[in-house]
Amino acid sequence: MKAFTIITSLASVALSAPAGPLPHGVGYHAAPAPYHPAPAPYHAAPHHGGGAPHHGNNYKDEPAHYQYGYAVHDDYSGVNFGANEARDGYATNGEYHVALPDGRIQTVTYQVADDYSGYVADVKYSGEPHYDAHKPAPYHAGPVHKPAPYHPGPVHAPAPYHPGPSHKAAAPYHARPNHKSSSPYHAAPVYKPAPTYGGPIHG
Repeated sequence: MKAFTIITSLASVALSAPAGPLPHGVGYHAAPAPYHPAPAPYHAAPHHGGGAPHHGNNYKDEPAHYQYGYAVHDDYSGVNFGANEARDGYATNGEYHVALPDGRIQTVTYQVADDYSGYVADVKYSGEPHYDAHKPAPYHAGPVHKPAPYHPGPVHAPAPYHPGPSHKAAAPYHARPNHKSSSPYHAAPVYKPAPTYGGPIHG
């Protein structure tokens, strides 16, 4: 009983991890890291029949089975065509026809027996071809537009020419008479310097 008490006390001391010094003779051991188990691997749940329907492209591979037909016939416009076809698995047969420009009807009958025989067609023509002569539309000339009559405008005569008055030439030029000077011209006397006489030189 005493041994169990000592072990429990030591475990309590180790887990509490006191910050201060431990009592003499008691060692400190950190607590181990917590254990986290690895996640379990993912396994998809097995698919069992029933339940909610699956909305993927999960179509059944079944043989095709259908039948259709149409036709257009209009005497006013001359339109005449049509087609029909029936299929059961690979076995297919049908027919289509169309009116040609020459008045004949082309009819094509075809069939496919299985996935090995391929497409087999038979082409027939009924009626007699005819080619109508081309009749151009009648020509109607448009109205002729006559130009407006021409009326020349009044002729404006130029004003008569009247020469202006003739101006006589100016009076003839007469040079003025040369008037002689009243007093005759006398040239001025030529200046002559006074003679120099040699006198005594005073020292």
